[in-house]
Amino acid sequence: LLSHQFIHAIINSQYSEEFKTYENLIYGINIKYPGDWRYYEKNGPENFSPDRIFQVSFLSPSYKVLSDMVFVWFNIEKIKDSLSLDDRKNILLNNLNNSSIDVKVQSTKLSGMDAFMIDYTTKSVELQRNIGIEAIRDGLLYSLDFTAQPDTFEKNLDSIETMIKSMNISSIA
Repeated sequence: LLSHQFIHAIINSQYSEEFKTYENLIYGINIKYPGDWRYYEKNGPENFSPDRIFQVSFLSPSYKVLSDMVFVWFNIEKIKDSLSLDDRKNILLNNLNNSSIDVKVQSTKLSGMDAFMIDYTTKSVELQRNIGIEAIRDGLLYSLDFTAQPDTFEKNLDSIETMIKSMNISSIA
């Protein structure tokens, strides 16, 4: 016979794991993400991103309507060694000035690396809130981006913060 405490521990262990850990040893990254989200990996460049080495995308559950979904991308890209973090930030800010509202920029850390975070809202078809965090190390650009409608973004802010804080980037193997 199973004890009441043992059964209680099994039940609690099934429901206590809200986050899973994504890990990719080849690219030296791991990040926590909500347990009901999916992820997709892409290696190598694409037409619109010829310098991309790797991307992992996370999507909130598909049973939700598109307007209730959160989209997350983590990218590793090759960059010119001469590109500084400030240069990169200024390039992005110049691109956002024409198409974005309520742009906020601050210095931060991404996996212990100096980084910047841009928090902004765009209006193309509908309002989208975006947070992008970027860091540069050893000729590589690491970017972590979140996009959702503003109310969906706010509802998922705890998950977004957990993902940002849990991001761990070690050297590429």
